[in-house]
Amino acid sequence: MAYDVARQRVLLFGGLGNGSNSYSDSWEWDGSNWTQRTPTNSPSARGGHAMAYDFARECVLVFGGDDAFDDMWLYSSTPAIAQPFGTACSGSSTPPILTSNSPYLGNPAFGLDLLSARASAACLFGLSAARQSLPVGPCTLYLQNPIIPLPAVTNWAGFAESPRFALPLNINLRGVPLYAQAFVADPQGTALGLTFSAGLRLVLGD
Repeated sequence: MAYDVARQRVLLFGGLGNGSNSYSDSWEWDGSNWTQRTPTNSPSARGGHAMAYDFARECVLVFGGDDAFDDMWLYSSTPAIAQPFGTACSGSSTPPILTSNSPYLGNPAFGLDLLSARASAACLFGLSAARQSLPVGPCTLYLQNPIIPLPAVTNWAGFAESPRFALPLNINLRGVPLYAQAFVADPQGTALGLTFSAGLRLVLGD
């Protein structure tokens, strides 16, 4: 058990029952009632683990258990999200695919990755705080000004990564959305000599 200072709740997770049975359920105590929680992602069943409140992140951490685990879990109501939306348009290769490592607060090397793009081509990653759906020929521009440009070049396999940068560990940014899209120079591109990836919605979280 641990006390969540920010949410003013006691959090209970897992534990051992009769015999060798272990549990993976999560419960919260608000001072009057116990409420069972069902997070989308949760540690496996275990006992003998440690729990503590992280004042920097303002959330509860779960570590280890049963001498068989050395993993760390963070209990948060605002998980980091990287979710694609919209459609890509192709050129001389298959439509490029934009992905990202988790946009979690405090990530020391956050970045965007481009897959299946035209090989050895100039490309541009873009980030913006708002989105739109602006047709550009048969493609769609999903970013809205102002757009932060991050230039790169794809390798022989059509892979590129944006410059990496640290996301601040600032709890006031929890839940803030960002939007990303990538553009690849391609002579056969159907939008001004470019191919566009689909959009990527990023939610800053834990």
